[in-house]
Amino acid sequence: ADLFLTGLGREGQWYRFHPLFRDLLQRKLQLTLGEAAVRQLQLRAAAWFAGEGMIEDAVRLYLTGGDQDAAGELVERQMFPEPGRPAPHGPPSYWLRLLPAALIDRRPGLSLIEARLASFAMNIPALEARLQRVEQLLAASGGEGWSPPWPTFGGDLTMLRGTLRYWQARPAEAIAEMQHALALGTVPLLAGQALLILGNAYVAMGRYDEGVQLLRESMAGRSGPPAQLQLVSHLLALCSMH
Repeated sequence: ADLFLTGLGREGQWYRFHPLFRDLLQRKLQLTLGEAAVRQLQLRAAAWFAGEGMIEDAVRLYLTGGDQDAAGELVERQMFPEPGRPAPHGPPSYWLRLLPAALIDRRPGLSLIEARLASFAMNIPALEARLQRVEQLLAASGGEGWSPPWPTFGGDLTMLRGTLRYWQARPAEAIAEMQHALALGTVPLLAGQALLILGNAYVAMGRYDEGVQLLRESMAGRSGPPAQLQLVSHLLALCSMH
C-alpha cells in the first residue's frame, strides 16, 4: 500500500522508509535509548550485512558504530579471502579507501595490503615505507595477543621483502627471501610474482643455468587445476629469464 515506504528496484523485495518517517523513528530512537544503544544496533546491523556478503554496507556501519577494528578485519578478509571464497569485486585500493588512514596505519594486515599494492605499482619508496610500518607494528606487539590476519601472512610479508631487495639491487638477499617465502607459502598471486623475481635475481647474479634448473625442478610432478596456475607462473618466470 506504499504506507510510509519507498520501493527500491523493480523486484519488490527491498524497501526504505519514507525519509520523513525514517527521521521520526531515528529521533525517537535517540531520545528513548541513547547513543550507546544506537551504536550497538548499528554494530548488529553491520554484522548482518557482513554475513549477507554486503561488505561495503557492513564496513560503513562498523565505522559509524565505532568498531574500526571490525571494519579493518572485514576488509582484510576480503583482500585475502579464504580458499573457496570468491575474490572481492573492484580494485583493492577501493576497499582501502573506505577506511580511515589511521586505522590502516595501526593494523599490520592493512599495512601489508598497502605494501602489496605499492609493489604492483612498482612504487619502491611506498613499498619500503609500508614494510617498515609492518615491522614496527609486529615489534611493538611482541607476538603477544596478536595472530596473523590470514594464514599466509608470514610468507606474503617475506615475499614483499624479497621484492624490495631485488629492486634495491641486492639479488642475493632477494633470492634468500623468495625461497623462504615460497617455503612458508604465499597467496597464489604473490607466489607467481615471487617466482618471477626469483628467476630474475638468479640472472642478475650471473647464475642463469642454476635458476632455470631450480624452476624446472619445482615444476616437476605437478598436476590438477591448481597446478595449472603454478605452471603458468613458472613459465612466465622462465620467459622473463630468457
